[in-house]
Amino acid sequence: MQVLARLRSDRVLRRAVPLRRPGTRGRPRRHGGEFVFGQPDTRGTPDTETVTDTRLYGTAAARSWNRFHPRLTHRSSWDASDGTLPIVEETVIRLAIDPLPRAAPKPAWLWWSGTDARATDTDRLRRAYLRRSTAVADAAGAAADLAQALPVTCWNLGIAAAASGGGLLLDHTGPYARPWSAPVLLALALTVTVAARHRGFPTGR
Repeated sequence: MQVLARLRSDRVLRRAVPLRRPGTRGRPRRHGGEFVFGQPDTRGTPDTETVTDTRLYGTAAARSWNRFHPRLTHRSSWDASDGTLPIVEETVIRLAIDPLPRAAPKPAWLWWSGTDARATDTDRLRRAYLRRSTAVADAAGAAADLAQALPVTCWNLGIAAAASGGGLLLDHTGPYARPWSAPVLLALALTVTVAARHRGFPTGR
């Protein structure tokens, strides 16, 4: 499974640590130099770069940098016997659209769970992201500006509702609710997904 998500424009990632020279003393470094989204002089040369003229968005320029990772600080979400937080490498993509309709002309920073992206991968991920944005804007019509901001809000509300509802269900019925509640919730999620699929990506588009 591969994951493509948008990141905030104020994020800071880390490069891989350079090879350790023989005879170097001290504790080995775990993080390389910083990659600051808002500071172009920290980015370095991109590993891939594509420029495409799109039908709906104009010129789309995508640049990718391979094998960057965040500096994790919370241990509760990771299972490590020695307490060492993992290094989660990823690919970072900067997508700039000129002109960008229905939104501020700011570049989008994307995170891809894969590594060592080639130019074909960068272009494929660019198309996937823009297709999702186009479907949301087309389905919303005049409310496109509001719709573009809703996916993250709906995701957070869904997580909060699931946690609250699950807690109330277990509190009132105990663990015996799991055998029948799981199929009901899965059926509801599948119904919403299929409806959204037909609404956002109708047949023939």
